[in-house]
Amino acid sequence: MHHIPPTPSMAVAREEAENVMFGALDNLSANTKIKPKDIGVLVVNCSLFNPTPSLSAMIVNKYKLRGNIRSFNLGGMGCSAGVIAIDLAKDMLQVHRNTYAVVVSTENITQNWYFGNKKSMLIPNCLFRVGGSAVLLSNKGSVKRRAKYKLVHVVRTHKGADDKAFRCVYQEQDDDGKTGVSLSKDLMAIAGGALKTNITTLGPLVLPIIEQLLFFATLVVKKLLNAKVKPYIPDFKLAFDHFCIHAGGRAVIDELEKNLQLLPMHVEASRMTLHRFGNTSSSSIWYELAYTEAKGRMRKGNRVWQIAFGSGFKCNRAVWQALRHVKASHKSPWEDCIHSCFMDRQVVAEFIRMLDISENSRIEAPLLQYLSIMIQNMDNEHAIYYCFSNGYINSIILHPYELDGGDLAPYYMSFLRDMDTQKRRNGLILESDKIVDELYYLKDILSVDEP
Repeated sequence: MHHIPPTPSMAVAREEAENVMFGALDNLSANTKIKPKDIGVLVVNCSLFNPTPSLSAMIVNKYKLRGNIRSFNLGGMGCSAGVIAIDLAKDMLQVHRNTYAVVVSTENITQNWYFGNKKSMLIPNCLFRVGGSAVLLSNKGSVKRRAKYKLVHVVRTHKGADDKAFRCVYQEQDDDGKTGVSLSKDLMAIAGGALKTNITTLGPLVLPIIEQLLFFATLVVKKLLNAKVKPYIPDFKLAFDHFCIHAGGRAVIDELEKNLQLLPMHVEASRMTLHRFGNTSSSSIWYELAYTEAKGRMRKGNRVWQIAFGSGFKCNRAVWQALRHVKASHKSPWEDCIHSCFMDRQVVAEFIRMLDISENSRIEAPLLQYLSIMIQNMDNEHAIYYCFSNGYINSIILHPYELDGGDLAPYYMSFLRDMDTQKRRNGLILESDKIVDELYYLKDILSVDEP
């Protein structure tokens, strides 16, 4: 894709696949010291690029894996295929004792870039980026002390029987014969339905008994009494310490944050992965786990919930438990930037969240002055991105101020100017068009009184 004009040839697509997969596997080998001959199971998933010989065969050839290896190549299963691959590897390890299984998750961009003009097929061009991961699983008792995590649950939901769900992410040709992946406008609603079904299955396995009783009681009242009772949303923060939500897009992360009643810190890894690496398809949940490790937040006994969505339509979940305090791996994807990520965000956005400002709150000039100073001193791209992508800063912008001729108006003007400067300098956008319009509208009004 770096050629002008682009040359999406088979040779270049193979080169991309080799660079990603072999790079991830070399890093895995360096961190685990595993020898290629010790690998008994190999599972590779890549949705849109399936050459012959297969990607798994390319790995076998490159690393000269043993002749009796159980190798699998999963294609066309979308962004949730990483969890499916983990589930397959788990099943294989239950049958074949004392062995290692390697799961490689990737997606190929070269031959799947859309060159047409159909809007629904152009969206993936904006989201998807090159990426990949390699995960080592084992059922050997001797490696338990070295293992990072234990796989606790895998829950899979498939909505393919429904026609709308089946076609909401669909590879097709446009009227000009150009191939691409079309995203339906019903995608978010279908994803929500798949999530609800999946949670219904997963909930009893992980939630405390009190949360299960509250959920069941609400369901009984609604069914038996036909009452318009608002569905009870279980508090999954009581069951999990970390959340790895597929970085499919900002709308996906926002919706899950809202529906699962999560805090910004719970979706921080997902937002950062989307910003830093884009949508890397099935491997995105592993970039998010690596982010949590690099931040030093993974402690022994912590539970991780990986949430993935994919074409079909599928919603898959994996639950892991940390067996020890986990540090960042050598050559982690976050190695070059993790120490500067989000330090400013924790000062600004979290500070505003803790203030719990409502429409009835009175915001004084000193607070706006303090926020302006902090925003002026934000020089980290990742921190700025997060601060501008959540609702807390927006609540300050849209607050119903009483601009009665006192000293509040100049401070508010200064606050808006600092926000606008950061936004323009970093090419960022706020939460919604409404807020952006409001920001410029208020600036125009207040500029009248400026000298």
